Amino acid sequence: MTLAFRLSLLLLFGILASPLPAQYNQSETFTYDDGLASNTCVAIHCDRSGRIWVYHETSMISVYDGNGLRQIPPEESGMTGPGARFIEDRNGLWVYPGGHSLNLYRIGQWHRYQHPAFIETIVNDKDTDQIVAFDTLGHMYRFLEKGESWELCGRLPIKPI
Repeated sequence: MTLAFRLSLLLLFGILASPLPAQYNQSETFTYDDGLASNTCVAIHCDRSGRIWVYHETSMISVYDGNGLRQIPPEESGMTGPGARFIEDRNGLWVYPGGHSLNLYRIGQWHRYQHPAFIETIVNDKDTDQIVAFDTLGHMYRFLEKGESWELCGRLPIKPI
């Protein structure tokens, strides 16, 4: 073996054996005693501004902004039911409790929108940064900001049996 090859191997093994800097991960635990509405949560979401949203089975929402927790009661958010899902798009933060309604948190205000069909799931179209809802029959709807209504815009392909 040549001296250059030996030095290359030594350098390679030295780099692989040395510790590399890693990303710093911080975790913190919050409970009811810290200000959560409940110790049981159904959904958690970190929004674009860094706030952490927690939906509880009691329909309460807890929000952590980096300084402390605040609680949003169902009377304020319009949420009902034991389950929910968070989706964020260009309009704000959508909270979907299931069924025919979706709630939108935008610029410090809650808005409730009825959907014409029973919604199966919701997603964010990354190309348009807009919420898309699918009903149980595979129809696809998008939210129109101008009229604050839903528009049927497509259908999922039907898979032959």
